Amino acid sequence: MSEVRRGRWAARIDGDFVVFPIGARIDLGHPVRTFKDLGGMRGMPYETFLVRAGECETVYGNMPPHGLARAAGLVPLREDSTARGRLKRLAS
Repeated sequence: MSEVRRGRWAARIDGDFVVFPIGARIDLGHPVRTFKDLGGMRGMPYETFLVRAGECETVYGNMPPHGLARAAGLVPLREDSTARGRLKRLAS
């Protein structure tokens, strides 16, 4: 397990990137006792997002690197950093 990073952090993302989450859904209305029971009772959703440089925000507080931060690395957020201020910079 990764070490908890104290403080507020953001993912270090340079340039455009693609997010491709893949999931699994099990029909809880049918009991599952073995992997064979899963046949025909599951779904496999996936989504693809193209995110242009500077058009996303990530904030992680007092937790291990997760999601984009785990993939791209972390940078610390300043103490005076607020969502309003960060989004205002993105809009300008």
